[in-house]
Amino acid sequence: MVILARESRGLTQRELGERLGLHQGRISRIEGGLKELPPLLLSELSRALDYPEAFFYQTNAKPENYFWEAYSMLPTAADPQDAFIRLVSGRLGV
Repeated sequence: MVILARESRGLTQRELGERLGLHQGRISRIEGGLKELPPLLLSELSRALDYPEAFFYQTNAKPENYFWEAYSMLPTAADPQDAFIRLVSGRLGV
């Protein structure tokens, strides 16, 4: 879910790392599941990407499913990011 959130904000791993004070390699390991996400870092990540912490706890979600579902909403959304945010907000009850 970190990849999905980062990419939805248009950030590279390096840019996210700079916001969090981490090296790009650590972001890569977190995204790949090779490095655990400590609670404090989860909180910082949530703020940096402007998503609720609950978003990152989803385990059965696949980014490609979110993409196609958000894409299908485009006729009613002004832009893809708006469609994605509406989709995720609705799923999390935010």
